[in-house]
Amino acid sequence: TETTSTPVTPSPGPSTNIPPEVVAVSGSFCTPTAPCPICYGDCDEDSDCQGELICEQRDGSAAVSGCIGGESSTSSTDYCVDPNAVDVGSLTPRSSPSPVPSPSAIPLPMLAFSDSCSPTSPCNKCTGDCDADSDCIGSLVCKERDGGELVEGCSGSSDSETDFCVDP
Repeated sequence: TETTSTPVTPSPGPSTNIPPEVVAVSGSFCTPTAPCPICYGDCDEDSDCQGELICEQRDGSAAVSGCIGGESSTSSTDYCVDPNAVDVGSLTPRSSPSPVPSPSAIPLPMLAFSDSCSPTSPCNKCTGDCDADSDCIGSLVCKERDGGELVEGCSGSSDSETDFCVDP
C-alpha cells in the first residue's frame, strides 16, 4: 500500500484522447462500498473498482494499463483499469487500445487527508493538510480554508479547517 496520499488530476492537452494519470491514495481508499474510478488505487480486488473496471495487480515500476504513470513508482500499488485496455492473462496492453473518456467524463479527484504534507514530502492536488505552497507538489498552491468551503477542482467535502493543495 502506498504510504503517501497522492491524488493527481489528469492533465488533458489539446487532444481528448490523453489517458488519465494514475492516482494513488493511502489506506483503505478503494473498497467495495466506496469503489474507485479508473486509474485510481490502491485496490485489492475487482469489487474495489467502479462498474466493470478491474483491479490490476502489479509489481513496483510496472506501467498501469490505460493510464499515464506508474513506471516511476517503486511501490506495488494496484490500480483500477479498463479491462479492455489490458490482456487479463498477462496484463499487457492490447494492440487496439480502448477509447479514452473525454476530459469532462474523467472524475475529479477526491479530497484526501495526509499528515505528511511538507516541503520534503509534498502533497498532490486535493490532498491536505498543507500549511504553505512549498507543502504542495509542483506549481500547486496551498488553499487555506476556514472550514466548510468547497475545494475547487476536487470532489468530496470537509467541514474541517483542513487546507488542501490545488491548482493556482
